Amino acid sequence: MPSLLTSLRLIYDACPDKIIVSIPGPLGLLGLLASRLLHVPCTGVYPSTMLRQMLEQVEDEKMCTMIEDFNRWFYSLTDAIAVTSEAGADMLGMKGYDRGKIFVCRGGAYTPPRTFPATPVPCNPLREPAFLHNPA
Repeated sequence: MPSLLTSLRLIYDACPDKIIVSIPGPLGLLGLLASRLLHVPCTGVYPSTMLRQMLEQVEDEKMCTMIEDFNRWFYSLTDAIAVTSEAGADMLGMKGYDRGKIFVCRGGAYTPPRTFPATPVPCNPLREPAFLHNPA
């Protein structure tokens, strides 16, 4: 994985209008951080199957609680939470997730690939974010 600043630079250069994170791991945290620094919305896709399988393998109840607490914290910071079914939305609501941010997004929808200009266009040509400033 590239450095944090290199990753933020790459995301900044792509000029995203929103950021979608698939899992609340290191890359999900990077996406969440970038969305906050660049002031673009972040949607978290809740991976119910993966998390359920992981919790089934963990026998320590405290560890399961920590995983659930971390996930609740992570998704509380996103602007929206995508789930695959109404049942999944209801389950998250019962676990304390903000039901107003949850929406059902069934798989299989086609989204055309995004094209990027040959020369990167700065998101704001008047001022580069301070976290990307290179004093050298």
